Amino acid sequence: MMRPSTWPLLVCACAALVGCGGGEDEVAAERLDPEAAARAFFEQHVFADPAAAAPHFVREADPAAFALRHMVVDPSHFRFVDFWRVRTVDNRLVVEPLFELKGRPHVTTVWFELQDEAWKVAGWTPGALPVDPAEPAPSAGARVPIPFAPAAFRGAPPATEVQVEPPWNDIRILDREVPMEALPRVMQTADDCSRATRRALDKGLAALAKPFVDCYGVSFEEGPYRRGRMTFDIDVGGGGVTAELAETTLIHPTLGGCVANVLRFADVPPPPGGARCAAKVSVTFSPVDPEDAKKKKKTRR
Repeated sequence: MMRPSTWPLLVCACAALVGCGGGEDEVAAERLDPEAAARAFFEQHVFADPAAAAPHFVREADPAAFALRHMVVDPSHFRFVDFWRVRTVDNRLVVEPLFELKGRPHVTTVWFELQDEAWKVAGWTPGALPVDPAEPAPSAGARVPIPFAPAAFRGAPPATEVQVEPPWNDIRILDREVPMEALPRVMQTADDCSRATRRALDKGLAALAKPFVDCYGVSFEEGPYRRGRMTFDIDVGGGGVTAELAETTLIHPTLGGCVANVLRFADVPPPPGGARCAAKVSVTFSPVDPEDAKKKKKTRR
């Protein structure tokens, strides 16, 4: 039987590639280990000055807008306790941190993406829910954020996993000539929406694919291109179509508003009899495989 006194030596031998407790190794773990990065963020950087916190957020996110910063007046009223749940969805780390607001336990949802060789905050839900830490966490399936729901593309069945980057893309996409596409989809409609309205909404969204891409091009004119999905709450009535951004994996100050404005131009006749139709719509932005783009150009000639 191994003596306890030999355990530290064995641990160091097994961890020779990452050292044995050095400060540089801890920094590397916080960058490359998603859970370590998430824990370090909630313990040290939630209320950091936005400029100082910027390295812990993806380029598209605004650290000053991070929801937890605005839930208390005094940072001393916030205390990170532990993770309520940790899981991976669409190659992202999705965490539900358990924290106290003035001594009362709450949870929220924050997701991290790997960018510039470090795991960084890429999105978050706008609020927090009170919980009882003594109770087990509810089923994860009931609370998966909408952007991480399986995506459905034209003519394809829903996928159980969505690839964050195209398989052909081994480097960051910086070339402005790389084509993009936008794939709108009606995710769900209220029970009282007619089939005719649902079909009209499908058709109206498909006709807006190019304006959606134009929004993306203007918003990310400096690159790099990023695949992502935006979800909107839609209301169809006598006054036309209204749209409000619900959740997104593409954090950008103007993209959501641009896409919402385009959605309002969807050619969808109002439901008969003054009825209304509420729906949830997603728009997935994705780079197009250059080889596929060349084939499409040849086909058009």
